[in-house]
Amino acid sequence: MRGDPERRAQRLLRWYPVSWRQRFGQEFGALIEDELSERPHSASRTFDVIRKGLAARCVDLGITGQPIEPTRRVSAGLASTSLVSVLFTAVAIHPWAWTMLAWNGWAPRRPGVVQTVTTGAMTVALLALVAVLSIGIIALAVSSLYRIVRRSQWRLALPAAGLSIGIVALGVSSTYLLRYTVARGGIEWADPGTAIKQLAGAAYVEVTNITATTFAPHVGWSYDLWRIVPVVSTVLIGVSTALLIRRMPIGSRSLRTVQITVVVLTSLMILVMASYLTWFLGADVRVFGGNDSFEVVAFIAMLMAGSVAVACARSSWRTGRLNDAD
Repeated sequence: MRGDPERRAQRLLRWYPVSWRQRFGQEFGALIEDELSERPHSASRTFDVIRKGLAARCVDLGITGQPIEPTRRVSAGLASTSLVSVLFTAVAIHPWAWTMLAWNGWAPRRPGVVQTVTTGAMTVALLALVAVLSIGIIALAVSSLYRIVRRSQWRLALPAAGLSIGIVALGVSSTYLLRYTVARGGIEWADPGTAIKQLAGAAYVEVTNITATTFAPHVGWSYDLWRIVPVVSTVLIGVSTALLIRRMPIGSRSLRTVQITVVVLTSLMILVMASYLTWFLGADVRVFGGNDSFEVVAFIAMLMAGSVAVACARSSWRTGRLNDAD
């Protein structure tokens, strides 16, 4: 039974991130072992370890900041912000599509100024968010490929492969699904206004079908699989992007660029949420959502992702300022 305190100490130690365990794990484990030997059962001690372990994980993710290893802290903040930005964008597509369709089909009366402005703001912010993420992910993929081939940084190989697979799978599955949604000539890219409306219609139908299939499969298994692939691909892209950012070294000269990127991503997410909320408050509730409650769930998910991004931005900027002061 002498090994029992040691095993229990190791289990409690797992609440802390790997980086923390590498630095403080040995002495912390010894301290916990001594306490477990003297007092085997203590709910308050267990709760305190869990609470502090989760707090340490938030620091490790860049959600909260400390003036320790500023480069790594800012990098972790960018990784977390990139992950929530990818998930935020995927969730925000459905509410954006609904606002665009509702604004375009606002019969029998014309849309008001609030609906027009907020629909436009949400469209611009979401397109900008997609553009920033796309540019960043492409640059990250190219940089990781260079480091793997030329510098033999093989620890980047797995997340780089995951990112590539996610992008290819998302592209193939989206093409497969959209060709059944936009018929008779496809999307009229030559007319941006019409193209955006068609994209909104396609996105609304497909996201609705994807959510329905994910929670209640009822079509043939092969078609259900194609509808679930975009969800898995999006998560894979977000997680792989975050892992690549955390594993790639960021020089001190790049800190300011990373901080600005975090702030830009966070600001765009806030603008999307603010536009959507303002649109909802100024709209006729009878035309909002109908019996589809996904809009409410989507807004809650967007709010949670935005909150994490704001925390990362504050932590990143604060860490950078403390580093400048030193």
